[in-house]
Amino acid sequence: MPLKIFKPTPLFNNRAPRHEVGWISRLFICALLLVFLSIQTLAVLAAVLPQPQPSLEVRNIDTREFPLIRAEVKLRNLPDPAVDKLDATTLQILEDENILPVRSVVENYEGFHLALAINPGIALAWRDVNGISRYDKLIRAFTQLNQSLVPGSGHRFSLYINPDYEQTGFTDLDSLLIALADYPGNMRQMQSSIISLQHALEALSADESGQDKTLLYITVLPLLGEDVLLDEMLQTALDHHITINIWLTENPEVSTYPQVSHLRNLAEGSGGSMFLFSGSEPIPDPTSYVLGLGKRYQISYLSQVRTSGEHQLGLSLQTSEGVVTSPNITFSVEVLPAKVEFINLPQTISVQTAADGSLSPAELPLEITVNFPDSHPRSITRASLWINGNLYQENTSAPYFSFRVNLTEFPESQRLSLQAKISDELGLTGQSALAPLDLEVIPAPSSPSSAFWRNPWFLGLLGALFVGLLTFIVLPARRKRTRLAKKVPLPEAGDLPLPPAQKILATLTRLDSDNIPLPEKPIPISQELTIIGRDPELCQLSFADPALEPMHCQLRMLPEGKFRLTDFHSKAGTWVNYAPVGQSGLILQQGDIIHIGSLTFRFGSGSGVASDLRGSSEENVEPVEKDTVSPDSLSS
Repeated sequence: MPLKIFKPTPLFNNRAPRHEVGWISRLFICALLLVFLSIQTLAVLAAVLPQPQPSLEVRNIDTREFPLIRAEVKLRNLPDPAVDKLDATTLQILEDENILPVRSVVENYEGFHLALAINPGIALAWRDVNGISRYDKLIRAFTQLNQSLVPGSGHRFSLYINPDYEQTGFTDLDSLLIALADYPGNMRQMQSSIISLQHALEALSADESGQDKTLLYITVLPLLGEDVLLDEMLQTALDHHITINIWLTENPEVSTYPQVSHLRNLAEGSGGSMFLFSGSEPIPDPTSYVLGLGKRYQISYLSQVRTSGEHQLGLSLQTSEGVVTSPNITFSVEVLPAKVEFINLPQTISVQTAADGSLSPAELPLEITVNFPDSHPRSITRASLWINGNLYQENTSAPYFSFRVNLTEFPESQRLSLQAKISDELGLTGQSALAPLDLEVIPAPSSPSSAFWRNPWFLGLLGALFVGLLTFIVLPARRKRTRLAKKVPLPEAGDLPLPPAQKILATLTRLDSDNIPLPEKPIPISQELTIIGRDPELCQLSFADPALEPMHCQLRMLPEGKFRLTDFHSKAGTWVNYAPVGQSGLILQQGDIIHIGSLTFRFGSGSGVASDLRGSSEENVEPVEKDTVSPDSLSS
């Protein structure tokens, strides 16, 4: 049988009719146009798919240290993670439309969640001349990621392989690699499916830990008809901030297949990339996929909020490709002025005027306490005391909370209106309630003789009386007394009048814990007003007792001769016969037991003091021998 040689018919046959040649040319041109339009359609489709944008997220605003505010900041999809940094020089605060500087930026590393999804198939099982499969090469490259991971950084790993091999909850990459080696499937017999990608994406979407999430998908060429599912996965990845990187194992000629275009859109649209591996290309370093992941920033700034309520906070970051701003987040804060109160302010105070015009006490110390009802303590910049609506004293440095009132500036009895004001570092001013203080100024004791000597008319009259007395009475009487001197006997000592006891108006006798008098002498009370306390400069009677206030109480003699004991709103209190003494005071009786701070006294009234003095005087008088007065002694 003769051998027939097959010769292919040329596409353009010179012997073919011309009308056939024209038809074939038109068909070829239409095919080229169709391919061009398909490529353009895919390009447009890729352009309209959503793309990840650089973003700033503000969360967990902490106002407990107001006006210092802290917040957590999360960065995503920076243009260049190796270059773009978040620090105090690149970040600005936007608070209620006000631009404020950042006080501090602290970087914290919290790890990331990485999921490895594999779609096995025969293309992964193909081996090179050395017997190494494409799958082994890809997994070997994936293990390089372990070199950049720090143990104990909080990373989590998950594994998903078709059809239903899932291993999750790993805290180190070695555990995932062991689970990967235990996979029982035969890749040469597996049919392509994107189910492992779906399961991995669903698990990452449900992760609410706040960690960064990334997915590496090792796959063979997906089946036709799964394009729509891939596009839906892209939107899911964007909604949950999941970055997807894809390693596609196929021959280079599949790059024009529609499945490849959708895979590329899924990877690049989520912020990742796609790599086509035919067995010989350099495999990307997976370390680049986690660069910049796992970082969280703690920022702080000084707020300019001065009113309570809701406020807006946003951020602005300068990057290598422009400015990235965060959405505003609402936070609430309560801002109130300081609460100011006087400490132990008496309702009344009596001031005794001495004969020389000085006052006792001459000063009134005042103290205030300051609290912040909004629970945001802050520095004090100014404190002031106002008396009767006028600024009396201002403190612009520590101690802020102490004032001293010079009582000599108020020579008359009157009611004073006191108020303290505090200004803090926010410029807010708090003030106390108006506090009345009844000031009683007791004039110096005056005698008729002192008033007489201060009157010039009385002095002139006195001079005239003295001249008349000398002329008409004194000289004649002197001669008469000389004659009668021998007849007048000298009085006995027992008949002499006792010295008056007006200078000792009352006594306080110290008692021990059993109310037994101590051996020390009783304390004499010789003034109508006696201030008792710890400060010797402010009190007539002072004791070094820590339980006493600087001005603790006052003992005042009433016109009828009795004494009233009044407490100055002291902490330890003042007690008479174990009953508390209020600011209205209590009239004392002979023998009353008085507790002042930790001291105990027995009160002695004025009548008791006078009788005691009279009795003691009579015991000490010695009789003297009677004698007569000689004329010579009288005349002298």
